[in-house]
Amino acid sequence: MYEGQTFETILERMLNRVTNNVDKRQGSIIFDALAPAAVMFAQYYIDLEINLDLVMPDTATDEYLDRVAVELDVVRKPAQKAIRAGQFYDSGNGPIDIPIGSRFSIDDVDFTAISKTGPGTYKLECETAGEIGNTIAGQLIPIDYIPGLATAVLGAVLVAGSDAEDDESLRARYFDRAQKPITSGNKYHYEYWAKQVQGIGDARAIPVWNGPNTVKVVLITDNKRSPAPEKIAEADSYIRSVMPIGVDLTVAGVRELAIDLSGALTLETGVNVSVVLGAVSDGLDDYLKSIALKEAVIRYSKIANIILDADGVIDYANLTVNGGTSNIVLDPDQIGIVGTVDLS
Repeated sequence: MYEGQTFETILERMLNRVTNNVDKRQGSIIFDALAPAAVMFAQYYIDLEINLDLVMPDTATDEYLDRVAVELDVVRKPAQKAIRAGQFYDSGNGPIDIPIGSRFSIDDVDFTAISKTGPGTYKLECETAGEIGNTIAGQLIPIDYIPGLATAVLGAVLVAGSDAEDDESLRARYFDRAQKPITSGNKYHYEYWAKQVQGIGDARAIPVWNGPNTVKVVLITDNKRSPAPEKIAEADSYIRSVMPIGVDLTVAGVRELAIDLSGALTLETGVNVSVVLGAVSDGLDDYLKSIALKEAVIRYSKIANIILDADGVIDYANLTVNGGTSNIVLDPDQIGIVGTVDLS
């Protein structure tokens, strides 16, 4: 909006207001007197442009986007702590119980035992919120002495940790709220409620899916996968707390359909096929995530283009997607995920 308000433009406009019987050349008294003011005015216009961007929903960032979004009751989701399984053994490799609240360390990240799930098996909560709690694996070191404990192992991810919601995800939820008419208990309302739950990246509400007065809400995580049972239960509980009475509600994770590729590749000389397979897998993953719960068709032609776009690929032959050469049509509660990529 203010791109034209440059130092040169402003200075020229100021000098034009000075009578022509005064020396206005560069280095003159009037030129040197007006130039610093023109610099400041140009900076003010830059600041105005920045400030305008910070109050508009399509360009606001960070805390300024938070302020815009809250006007429609859309609040940034905070980081969430990962919940992991932990197994604990004595010197004879038998399971051993530990006190609830026991703390353990691994790779400078600490975990706390929060509940027992079986003999020598516990749920451990990462003390640091975010995705960092999902990726660590190996042996735990007890922070405090636990009698009889010989080995502690950090196991599977039970509830994935997540970083604080990024700007683009928050912006998308804001525009969803602004553009989709939410009325009491319509499908958009159920989707809106579901996406308020930390870790739920998107949702699809299916009205009358099992007869009158039934609603099914299908969930995916921020990483476009089916949520853990604990997260589905959390979403179910929250939606029930705010939805209209008398509705038969079902909340479920999406059904994941593995997308398997098979075919032959013609590669440039010296290209490592494993590198190509990695690039194709990454491209397929990006594509499937981009359409998850948004499009009902996985397109054969799109997958073919992903293969051709991989560095080092000249051509392909006999490409099959899940054994065929046609588009894959998904059910309303289904998404595609990367399966086997068998290209050689």
